[in-house]
Amino acid sequence: RAATIRYRGEDMLGNLEAQNTALLVVDATPPQSSLSAEGPQFLDGATLWVSSHTGLVISDGDPDGGAGAAGVDSRTYRVDSGAPVEYDAAFTLAGRNEGLRILGFYAEDNVLNREVEHIQSMGLDASPPTVNIFLPAADETYLAGRDPITVNFQVRDYFDIKPSSSAFLVRILDKGKTVADVPRVPVFQGQVIDPATLDDGIWVLEVSASDFVQNASSRAGGELEV
Repeated sequence: RAATIRYRGEDMLGNLEAQNTALLVVDATPPQSSLSAEGPQFLDGATLWVSSHTGLVISDGDPDGGAGAAGVDSRTYRVDSGAPVEYDAAFTLAGRNEGLRILGFYAEDNVLNREVEHIQSMGLDASPPTVNIFLPAADETYLAGRDPITVNFQVRDYFDIKPSSSAFLVRILDKGKTVADVPRVPVFQGQVIDPATLDDGIWVLEVSASDFVQNASSRAGGELEV
């Protein structure tokens, strides 16, 4: 709230100075801060998951109740039971243990009003999915009409139960007969392919995967001949 103060001085002889006025603004309200994420993130129920590259931003304001405010002086955060850190720019959880982390943060204004510390849990997923390729077998020759090519691979992620994936048979060496002249053929898990639909040559299965915060990985199987 604001108040106008009027004052003047008088000397020993009774001389009065002209009346002075001053406006006094009382700010008794602490700032209000919030935490947001910029970059890869995924909200799973009440838990926000981020990657080690996700920027964490503390935003704030200093409400004044309609009479003016002192303004925010500082912002402070901590991760788990770590020491408080003065916030001056977006930060990440890089280098922290994966899983649920506890963040605390608060702001303080220029007349030392400090808000109650906010406590927020956040999940950190810093690792990409793992990719395992089982079939087609490496160093095998697949003949049309006799040796069907079975696609069998596995994608797993510790935190994301449904990581996304894509798979392609990729021709890395052309050996003559052309069927469709498509050097990169999309395939899926469990698919059975007739070699007659592929061009003659050397092929590999390539699988790419990513989780819900865009950690990505890829793997290529061994070479096979069609």
